[in-house]
Parts: sequence; structure tokens; C-alpha cells
Amino acid sequence: MELNRGEIVLFKNKKTIISLSLISMILVLLTILTLLKVIDYTFITGYLLGTCFVYLSFIFMNLSIKNLTINLNPFNFIFFSILRIGFYIVPFLISIYLPIAFNVYGLLIAFVINWIPSIFLKSKSK
Repeated sequence: MELNRGEIVLFKNKKTIISLSLISMILVLLTILTLLKVIDYTFITGYLLGTCFVYLSFIFMNLSIKNLTINLNPFNFIFFSILRIGFYIVPFLISIYLPIAFNVYGLLIAFVINWIPSIFLKSKSK
């Protein structure tokens, strides 16, 4: 099996390797804790919901910065910033209205755990 050129470039990026290894370690830890009945299924679904929305927020942040540098339109940047705030609020509303399916604590832990690597990677790149 041969690696494509895109796969080789993907694994040469240090940020990608650190992010993928951290995510895989967290998922293995959550799987073990679920199998040992230490945490509930709703904790896992809350964690996955939070992780998805945090990464969507990061994607829209990068998109808004690229859009601002290309078009120099501050209204698009403000729109994307408000949209990012919505990406942080929506999972909390979902977990409050559906506590049977999503745990608020899993959501909070997902937000904190997924923000920390981005803070360290940004501080190392400066």
C-alpha cells in the first residue's frame, strides 16, 4: 500500500501529529472508562458534541481570517465572529434541553480539552 503525496504532507505537519495523537489518547481513555462503567454514555455524547462544535468554530475562525485578508470586509469578519459565538452556545442549549442524551459536564470538558492544545500550539509558533 502506497502513501499518497497528500498523506505524507499531512503527517509532516507537527500540529497535525500532536492533535491526532491527543485526540486518539482521549478517545481511548473515554472508551476504557465507558467499558469499566466509570462514566455514562451521555458523558461521551456530550464530549463528542462539544468536540464537533469546537472544531467547527476553529474552522470558521480560520475561514473568517482568510476572508478578511482577501476581501478586507470587516462585516464578514463580524458575521463569522457572531457565528462562532453561536457555535459555542448551541451545544449548551442542546445539552440543557436534552439532558437524557447529552451531559453538560462532558460538553464542558470537551471545550476545555480541545482549547488547550490550540493555545499551546499558538504560543509555540510565535
